[in-house]
Amino acid sequence: MALDAEDIEKNFVAMYSELKDIQDQTLVKEILKEVLTEHPLISGENGNIDISGNVEEGVQFTRDFARRCNQLLGTPEDFFLSHFHWEADRPAGNSPEMEELVDGLVSGRSYLVKEYGKSKSTYQMFKQLNDRGFANLCVSRTKPTILESEYGLVDMESRWLTDIYLTEDNLINPTNVAQINIIVKDFIKHNDHGAILLEGIEYLIYYNGNDSIIKLLFSLNENVMVSDSILIVPVDPKSIDPKTLYLLEKDLEVVDFT
Repeated sequence: MALDAEDIEKNFVAMYSELKDIQDQTLVKEILKEVLTEHPLISGENGNIDISGNVEEGVQFTRDFARRCNQLLGTPEDFFLSHFHWEADRPAGNSPEMEELVDGLVSGRSYLVKEYGKSKSTYQMFKQLNDRGFANLCVSRTKPTILESEYGLVDMESRWLTDIYLTEDNLINPTNVAQINIIVKDFIKHNDHGAILLEGIEYLIYYNGNDSIIKLLFSLNENVMVSDSILIVPVDPKSIDPKTLYLLEKDLEVVDFT
């Protein structure tokens, strides 16, 4: 269902009000302020926005706001879909194009996967590697049970990036970069034919800064290069600064879904 400019503005107000009831209000305001700076054609304050009749810009603004809330607050995409009814824009995981792309992945390489919003196409790539017999390690911002139900990712080693304190042993605090480093390198060492998905780079940068995460990825890439493993790192190019993106593109192979 397509929305016109008035619908987008009205629905954003309703969504924003609900969001403040379930998330930290200060963080929600900070995210809105930040996303507005990226969309100079749109003005707004306290959830009231004016897109000046520019529907395309309004849709992109709501997508960017939703993406940032998902990355920093963990707000499910379905929460936003219920308000904006975005059209699906991701290729099917079993399409010939996706199969051809996965056929071209080379062991001993690391891939930076550029993709807007949630990393659906990246997970579909990873699922195909899983189906092809790769030993899989998934370090992700998404809870493993959700990955299983949404993408069919089973029979894999998984770690959940979260700052929630629970007694489960598959959790990694986002500030514990050293633990991520050890887990991935240990997996590479003990699996001759492995695929590693490290999803949540934006989240890690938020907690640790650019330099720390760039060093982590450079180090992991070096370990992958002397192994038979494949490292997949999805990133939304709008969510990190251009210099960081350039450095990662220079060091890793690039797959572009944007």
